[in-house]
Amino acid sequence: MASGRVIQFNPSKGYGFIEQDGGGEDVFIHSGEFIDRTVTPRVGARVEFNIIESQRGLKACDVTIRDPAPAATTRPLLAAVPARPEYPHAPEYRDEDDNLSDVISSRDYAQEITDVLIDLAPDLTASQIVEIRTRLTGAANQRGWLED
Repeated sequence: MASGRVIQFNPSKGYGFIEQDGGGEDVFIHSGEFIDRTVTPRVGARVEFNIIESQRGLKACDVTIRDPAPAATTRPLLAAVPARPEYPHAPEYRDEDDNLSDVISSRDYAQEITDVLIDLAPDLTASQIVEIRTRLTGAANQRGWLED
């Protein structure tokens, strides 16, 4: 039996991904594969599971939550942006932090990418999502957008 940590799970869609403890490809997880169907995993939950190879990549089955994750306390990366003043170029409008952005961890960034890809392109395979996520995270790291 394999073990790992839930790195993404969308409860409304009923699926997400597990990061394996030993490394390697992330494993797709569907809510129907939990032995206890009354639980909904949170990101960070420790799980044990069996792995099968499906047409779309690795898939978890017979999943048991071993250590539930605490409630999430981080803000989403894609949060709504507050409205700007009606005339942003007026002399009295000076926001020195306007050109700055928050730096987030590679893990949080990868999770946001995964969420967006699953929502916008549900037909992508797990390996395609991992490849896109890896390339985008690499590019963001090169630009200093992420912290580790």
